[in-house]
Amino acid sequence: MKYSILKDLKPLEFFYWFGEVCAIPHGSKKEEKLVEFIVNFLTERNLDYSLDFKGNIFVRLPTSKGYENQPSILFQAHLDMVTVKDEGIVFDFEKDPLSLRIVDNKLYASGTSLGADNGVGIATMLALLDSKTIVHPTLEFLFTVDEETGLNGIKEFDTDKISARRMINMDCGDSHVIAVSSTGKLGGNIAKTFLVNSKKQDYCTLKLIIDGGLGGHSSLSVRNGRACAVTLLAEILSSVLDCEIELSSIKTKGVAIFKGLEAVISCHKNQKANVIDVLTESFNKIKIIFENTDPNIALTILEENSLINPISAQQTKSVVNLLSLIKTAPYREDGENNSILLTFTVLQSVSLENGIFSLEFFVRSTIDYDIISLFNYYNRFSALLGFEINKGTSYVGWKETKRSIFREKAIAVHKKLFNYEPSFERVQGGIETAVIVSKIKDMDAIGFAPTARGAHTTSECIFLNETQDFWDWLIALLKEKE
Repeated sequence: MKYSILKDLKPLEFFYWFGEVCAIPHGSKKEEKLVEFIVNFLTERNLDYSLDFKGNIFVRLPTSKGYENQPSILFQAHLDMVTVKDEGIVFDFEKDPLSLRIVDNKLYASGTSLGADNGVGIATMLALLDSKTIVHPTLEFLFTVDEETGLNGIKEFDTDKISARRMINMDCGDSHVIAVSSTGKLGGNIAKTFLVNSKKQDYCTLKLIIDGGLGGHSSLSVRNGRACAVTLLAEILSSVLDCEIELSSIKTKGVAIFKGLEAVISCHKNQKANVIDVLTESFNKIKIIFENTDPNIALTILEENSLINPISAQQTKSVVNLLSLIKTAPYREDGENNSILLTFTVLQSVSLENGIFSLEFFVRSTIDYDIISLFNYYNRFSALLGFEINKGTSYVGWKETKRSIFREKAIAVHKKLFNYEPSFERVQGGIETAVIVSKIKDMDAIGFAPTARGAHTTSECIFLNETQDFWDWLIALLKEKE
């Protein structure tokens, strides 16, 4: 075992292979060493596999005796991890093995991301492929590359290789949670350069600082009622557009649900007091909306001598109206259960500097029609404001099915083991299941994996007290005959 810290953890076979994965560098677009390791692993065991030009690996494991008539199952996980390290940490993600530590019954990497996303899936699949005792139907395994940068590996995989019509995705769900859907995505970006004006002698400059917000993950926090600083800016500036204000700059803080920003505007000196009063009054009215969900959001207005020349009042109106149109917000909920968010928009970045304006956003949904419809809505109205939206990254969603035989079986097995049913997860992000299901219409897919948190951060960890439960559930599901 590569890491002595893992030797007493259960299940032993899972943590053995997780340690092997952690010892091999495998950041996005740098997975070649892990691909080579898995190919050698399969060759040594005389397993039937194929390796495509992207680096995706597909494996078929023959059925156990007595399971010849049971439905085949596809397992799928991605090989790349997001590489993040704390400030001051000396670490080379292309050369160094991860350094592991255990704190409060959780497994972390020291100062870096752990790669549980999706190392837990890789380890599970290697453990199943290596076992000589686990009984199962015919199993297929798909290891994909370059998932984190836009599902690029799976998009190139030939799904005709897949014969199974049941699937377990290892990149979602938890030890007691089944994932049942995920959102698709269509990104958009706007870039426009305005002619800037010289600062007028009879105008003064104001800096608007919005801060104190909680911010949040683009997908996980969109329904948490948090204040997006860019949207707040658009709303309060809308209240003073008649004062012929001129916008000079926008600099955001945070990502997605922006927790703060700084913006610089100019207005006529005779209007200064009125503009400050109206902005303050508008902000205070809006702040009431967030008194429970984002109570510390605040506005500060300072007068300053800016060296940044502004865009015109008319151009300012166009930018403000655009920011009022495209904003981080829910769009559609499930009609039967309004706790389920189906469609939403998220701002990714907004900036204005020296007349150069940039905005990036994406629309997410489990409904492909919603993605196109909402994107086209933004496109039409942006054009009326003088902006052109260019399409960015896109991928399909995985729509929840009302009835799933495989899901019902997984629920029944879980209840038999733990005396209660697992809960459901609707993933507010893209996962590779969506691509497979879009190409294989009769694929009955679910997702579950060992419980992990903090993906894409140095706080990423595996919950050690739940990993055995996951393993027991998985092995029982493979063993259960129909």
